[in-house]
Amino acid sequence: MEKNILVIEDDIQLSAALCAILRHKKFNVVIAYDGNDGLRAIQEHAIDLVLCDINLPDIDGYDILKSVRNDKEHFQLPFIFLTAYAGEQNIRKGRNHGADDYITKPFDSKKLIETINARLKLNETRKEFIQEQLNKNWVNIINQNFKQEFMTPLNSLINGSFLIESSPDRINVNDFKEAINAIYVSSFRIFRNTRNLMVFSILSNKEAVNTDKGAFGNYIYFSDIVLQIIEYYNNGLIHNWDTIKSNVEFVPVKRFDSDYINIIVTELIDNGVKHDSKKQTPSVSLTAVANGGFRLFVTNNISRGLNFDTSLIKPFRKFHDDKSHNGLGLGLYICKELCLKSNLDFNIEIADEKISFVVSQESVENSEIN
Repeated sequence: MEKNILVIEDDIQLSAALCAILRHKKFNVVIAYDGNDGLRAIQEHAIDLVLCDINLPDIDGYDILKSVRNDKEHFQLPFIFLTAYAGEQNIRKGRNHGADDYITKPFDSKKLIETINARLKLNETRKEFIQEQLNKNWVNIINQNFKQEFMTPLNSLINGSFLIESSPDRINVNDFKEAINAIYVSSFRIFRNTRNLMVFSILSNKEAVNTDKGAFGNYIYFSDIVLQIIEYYNNGLIHNWDTIKSNVEFVPVKRFDSDYINIIVTELIDNGVKHDSKKQTPSVSLTAVANGGFRLFVTNNISRGLNFDTSLIKPFRKFHDDKSHNGLGLGLYICKELCLKSNLDFNIEIADEKISFVVSQESVENSEIN
């Protein structure tokens, strides 16, 4: 497959010469004549390597490189400086920002192609290594989680169904309720784990996650979704516990995808249950704020000294110790990512041995149906 090389160079004649050399070697070339155009090209094209002048009319090469290295989607992009000044101080500054190499003007075309090929090969080797490690990690994750998160609830489904089917005339009321509850809880657990793995797959493959009204074509009431999920939990998902305490205000219609909002709220409530240190249900508060915004709080007790904030949230990272609420370690990561894509603020607040998972949006323009 032909590689895409981005050339960021304000000298038109030099850009044309670079383009001719690279195309002769079967590279696809994208040209940008200033830094802003270069940064846009990185976002709009599948760039495999950047050749960048340092002295540009708007943004210098160092700032472009810094922006690329701070971009989680492109931080490993091979980046080579083109410069007439390759002194030790300049090279050190570029290396400190993450430059892969330097090509000095005027350059030798053979050396240029050799350098590009070497950096592309190194990047491919790095990608293969990372993929190999991911494949190994997936095997470990499946081995560690599959029995707990899929086989155990499936076993409960089979046993509950067998009890009801094998002795419908002799089963007493309490046993019947217990069997139904086991089926309900186990079914929801499998559904939730499967859904989280599907969403994680979408997020991992960088597919478009539609979070606005275009996803399903309808507006939704945020408060209705929150009340519906609270009802799910109160009807048996927190069996033999107190019902969830809630204060849910009507929130104006939002332009959000209802499925993704359902996932966010479900995972926050579930984590409010998991992280409780006193076997109490969480409290849920949804309040409307000015200009169509809202604040959602899921609050419960937390063990003293637990180190917990949004920067620590990673895929398959678990924070609670209770194995009866083990989980895949995906819920909070998915919440964090979906909130980011929905332009929602996601925070974790800990004070006085209480933890609050907070999702908010302070202002929404044109959020109501006219």
